[in-house]
Amino acid sequence: MRQQRPLILLSLAILVPLLVPGSSFAQSSYRYSVSLMAGLGGTFGSEPASATVAETFVRDDQFEFGYQVNFNMELDRGKLFGVRVGQFDVELSNNGLLGLVPLPVESELTYATLAGEYRIPAGLYESGFFVGLGYFSIDGQGIFENDTGLGVTVGTTGDFTISDRLSLMVEFSANYADMDYAQFFVLGSAGLAFHF
Repeated sequence: MRQQRPLILLSLAILVPLLVPGSSFAQSSYRYSVSLMAGLGGTFGSEPASATVAETFVRDDQFEFGYQVNFNMELDRGKLFGVRVGQFDVELSNNGLLGLVPLPVESELTYATLAGEYRIPAGLYESGFFVGLGYFSIDGQGIFENDTGLGVTVGTTGDFTISDRLSLMVEFSANYADMDYAQFFVLGSAGLAFHF
């Protein structure tokens, strides 16, 4: 946990303003939603620059299918706290050992994030911006070891109302994690949100 102290300070800066009650805050005003989403995820900047280094990395030349589940709790009007859990496929590779041709291996990246979100009504939908902390893990396969790390997430959402209980959710995020195989991840998802 090389960056533990800055991550703790960042989490406090994100979460404390959300927990301070606003003028219209009341226990009965809490509103919850669960979103089931599917989309694409990928990495960039993960491949080693030198072809002679036998270093493990995530191939970043393609986006892979994934899914995500969101749970949001409205703390006050326009202020939410959210938990996101998801997974998408990644391809592990290396530059080869002793001149051997590297063989890519299919794996998965799983993640869980905690984020504060601010929403603004925009006609038929609400636009949102979120920032938070996350835990990321790449499942090692074959000769590759597991890789885990803490990180940060920042993103934007669009919540398009279908009915009082149902809406279409669209989300894009950029993520940084303190990992060896890859550091930068981008995710795009869409799905249905159920409000209660």
